[in-house]
Amino acid sequence: MRCRTVFASVGLVALLLIAGASLGLAGDWERAAAQDGGRAVAIAVGHEHACALLISGAVECWGSNWWGQTDAPSDRFFAISAGGFHTCGLRESGEVECWGNSGPGATDAPGGRFSVVSAGWNHACGLRENGVVECWGDNN
Repeated sequence: MRCRTVFASVGLVALLLIAGASLGLAGDWERAAAQDGGRAVAIAVGHEHACALLISGAVECWGSNWWGQTDAPSDRFFAISAGGFHTCGLRESGEVECWGNSGPGATDAPGGRFSVVSAGWNHACGLRENGVVECWGDNN
């Protein structure tokens, strides 16, 4: 059952990317890719939005922007993760920054240094450099 879910998720991601490109939602991505030599090192897909981490460390997002989930900061990141209506990035300094819908506190990342960040539907979690997991946002 778990494999079927993974394959369905991969199929959904591909469908969203194709649909976004065909609807013209990928325009920002295409402009950023051209400026960065077209090199993305990671992609994260949330609900109706997606973000790419470019080789330069810049993040470019596209799709629905109801709550600012595609308004990526201009800073450099080395990891990204998209949630329902928000996205989180891990800066080169180890600090987490999240943008988009913060209704349940999903973008209220705590200060300090992290080595990993993962965004969920209305929450996010980070692994601190000392191995402690810390989560923020919706606690349902």
